[in-house]
Amino acid sequence: EEYLLEVVHLEGPALSSLTHCKCCSKEVATFYRCKECFGGQILCKSCTVQCHIQHPLHHIKEWNGNCFIRMTLQAMGLQVQLGHLPEIPCPCPMTMPSFMVLHINGLHVITVNFCACDHVIEYGLPHQQLFQKRWFPAMFEQPQMCAPFSLLNHFQLATLQAKVTMYDYYGALEKLLNNSGLLHPPICC
Repeated sequence: EEYLLEVVHLEGPALSSLTHCKCCSKEVATFYRCKECFGGQILCKSCTVQCHIQHPLHHIKEWNGNCFIRMTLQAMGLQVQLGHLPEIPCPCPMTMPSFMVLHINGLHVITVNFCACDHVIEYGLPHQQLFQKRWFPAMFEQPQMCAPFSLLNHFQLATLQAKVTMYDYYGALEKLLNNSGLLHPPICC
């Protein structure tokens, strides 16, 4: 019974955090919580985006007054900068607004900014910029999808140990997004 009570508490905000962001202390009407970050702090929109510049594949929940609902970092305005440091935006980015990433925690559609300025010689072509972040591109010319090396290693172990096919593995990634079948998985390309 005690465990069940704690699990139920995870589905709602702590009473002390209903009005103020835990990071910037601003009073907010709408707040967010990350399912992946340790502690599950209640944050405002701008703090949530700022905290996830280095973690663009985390799952975010938005409090609607009754419960937490699914929200994406992309919908909150996060754009993943490749080539340049995240704090230094490219002055001439090549933006891919519907870039799909297959990750261990599910399928993600994110906005990616590839470097296309004078520093492209230093940072490389889009597929090279993905490799530099340890993301394996699905195609070399105009990549629109990738998988982190960690997912490829995970799939390899699942295949070798449990004989999981790529079809079944991808199906499991879809189920992480939506196990009820009511939402359609993102489509790329």
